[in-house]
Amino acid sequence: MGNPVSRDWSVELQLAETRTLLWEEESGERIELNLFPNEDGRLSEVVCKLSDVRLQAAVERSHAAVGTLLDFWSSDSGRGFSAAGLRVADLKHDARWRVMPHWPSALDLPIAIPEQLPQSFWPLARLYREGRTSSKDRYRFLCCYALIAKWSQAESPFDWRLRSSPDVSELAEASVSQEMMTLAGVTRFAPELEGVTTTELVASLAPWHEEALDFCMNGPSEGEDFDAIQRWAAIANLADISAHDVLRRTIAYWRRASHRVGPATSEHASGTEVAM
Repeated sequence: MGNPVSRDWSVELQLAETRTLLWEEESGERIELNLFPNEDGRLSEVVCKLSDVRLQAAVERSHAAVGTLLDFWSSDSGRGFSAAGLRVADLKHDARWRVMPHWPSALDLPIAIPEQLPQSFWPLARLYREGRTSSKDRYRFLCCYALIAKWSQAESPFDWRLRSSPDVSELAEASVSQEMMTLAGVTRFAPELEGVTTTELVASLAPWHEEALDFCMNGPSEGEDFDAIQRWAAIANLADISAHDVLRRTIAYWRRASHRVGPATSEHASGTEVAM
């Protein structure tokens, strides 16, 4: 279990000792749910015990049961709860799998900001960060889709790609590469997206955009299965990677433009320091 705000590996529900629940599915089958506290007396893990012949089916059933509990607990308490990770054990064959958050390696700190970046860049940079830091795939998708939609129309700050120069020729042709498909995990769900330009991608993702808006405005029409959650994560990943790609290309263009013009005189802020 995880707190989506604090990123703690527990949720804000007090649990003094392990509790066991029997969850009855619509089919009549039962799943044994064991709720475990951490050392601070908060719920930190739910272990589901069930029998199934397929790994995917076992995961989907467990996810549905725990997700329903989280929905109820959130509605009852007004707090936000989420499943932070997943561990699966096949006790009969002694096989184990785990899906946990991946903490990427650190990157070089990009201190130098291109002097000529247009002011219209900053609202979109903020929009990308808004989506990139969200744990909700549909919201992340909507933020990133808005970015690539502006790219497809060559709207500011992406209007530089309408110019004529060697830099534009090199940087303006963005498309969905095989690497992007693999990183997004979208090949299984939408293999036809490989090779399309980012402009074409906007049209290809339009039905997903309508579905995301409908979800936000009207809610889900029915319960969402685990496969649908995986599809949304993959589609949001692709939109995310594509949005970053066009921002990266824009930064690269203005960085080169700044080098051609030469460094401008920098203006230093006052001596006030603010720690973040």
